Amino acid sequence: MTVIRVSKKEINLVRSYAPARVDLGGGSLDLWPIGVIIKDSLTVNCAMNLFARVEARRIKGKHLRLISEDFGFKYDFHPQNPPNKMPLVEEICSHYGVTEGWEISLRSDFPSGSGLGGSSAISVALAKALLAIKEQKEDVLRTVYTLRDLEARNLKIPTGVQDFLPPIFGGALAIHYKLGYEDIESLGQVFPFLNERIVVAYTQKSHISSDTNYQLYRSFLDGDKKVVKAMENIAEATKGIYKSLKDGDFEKAGEEMLQEWQNRKKLSPKISTKKMEEIEKASLKAGALGVKGCGAAGGGSMVFLVKLGMKRSVELAIEKCGATVLNCEPCNEGCTVEVSK
Repeated sequence: MTVIRVSKKEINLVRSYAPARVDLGGGSLDLWPIGVIIKDSLTVNCAMNLFARVEARRIKGKHLRLISEDFGFKYDFHPQNPPNKMPLVEEICSHYGVTEGWEISLRSDFPSGSGLGGSSAISVALAKALLAIKEQKEDVLRTVYTLRDLEARNLKIPTGVQDFLPPIFGGALAIHYKLGYEDIESLGQVFPFLNERIVVAYTQKSHISSDTNYQLYRSFLDGDKKVVKAMENIAEATKGIYKSLKDGDFEKAGEEMLQEWQNRKKLSPKISTKKMEEIEKASLKAGALGVKGCGAAGGGSMVFLVKLGMKRSVELAIEKCGATVLNCEPCNEGCTVEVSK
């Protein structure tokens, strides 16, 4: 994370931005304790240059003005009032002790409900902006765990960590779920080659991941044999993605990613849609090696690993199916904060 600051008494404007992510494999394994029940579990993901953006301006008054540019509303927040339209944002502001004297505006480069971990990217950008306002430092993993827990409190269901890590660190990451901690590994040796291999497309249907994740979470812990087996297969395929990427074998990584997706679809009939199946078939015919829905799927975005030189062919095939190819590429920079007068 990069921070540019001036002295506290002069701070009147704070801007922060954090990248969203694509999950190449292993999503849902970050929901504790799934990732430790299935031994050696990991998630592989990559930050993309689609940013959540936060701008905070000092204002007069004993209130906090919150603005969502994406949804077109604004309101004044007082901690004693009932939750309003952005309860998670309100929770984060309250936790970091910024509840008056600022106007905070939020906007995103990515579609709402895109499955790209957008709410987590917004949370990271907001938390880092609030820490800058308070001129406080916080260990990055403490920030991750705090935001995870605030999200869980807001949604009232278990939440994971993998969506918060790319916005903070940037780059391609392997997150290994160990007993008592997460081992975060940079896949920096892979990063330079990803741009020509990754395509991301929005299906034109937003989704809400929390409901799907909670259902599979409950089914796994209840011992549903079909769900448990599918999650075990997802974990195994993700190990294959990880190893293949580290070996520079994108052909094998694509095959493993496709296996991850085929097993993920077994978790719930809501994970894939008719349109997503159409996009999948068209992309594979046009030169994709692997394809999967992002996040909990059921709409949102899809990510594709493609053969070298076939990126445009795959993009055209996706567009013919009515999806929108997102103009983005892997991003090696995590959350950036700018502090000025």
